[in-house]
Amino acid sequence: MNVPLVLTEFLDRAVLLYGGKTAVYCGDRAFTYRELNGRVNRLSYGLKNLGIEKGDRVAYLAPNTVEMLEGFYGIFQLGAVMVPLNIRLTPEDYRFILNHSGSKVLFVDQESMCQVF
Repeated sequence: MNVPLVLTEFLDRAVLLYGGKTAVYCGDRAFTYRELNGRVNRLSYGLKNLGIEKGDRVAYLAPNTVEMLEGFYGIFQLGAVMVPLNIRLTPEDYRFILNHSGSKVLFVDQESMCQVF
């Protein structure tokens, strides 16, 4: 296998070779590579419609879920930068990071939002 290891091509290649196979399990949910790719693309298009461009920062507050994985791929797909926020931080920590990161968008997992804010 002589394929460059470029992040933006990992998912595309997996869809091509293993599209119908399970890519990720999250609790009682499972997604194929094709489904995961579709979700990532919808996120990218949504962010683009919000005006997110290459180099922009997008903050993400979520545990290790499929949504976090989609965030990494979807944000990177646009050339933007993900600012992952640890779910164990305090509201003051989040405020500091968000004020200094220059993030244009903040995604918050619903469960995390109830515990933090």
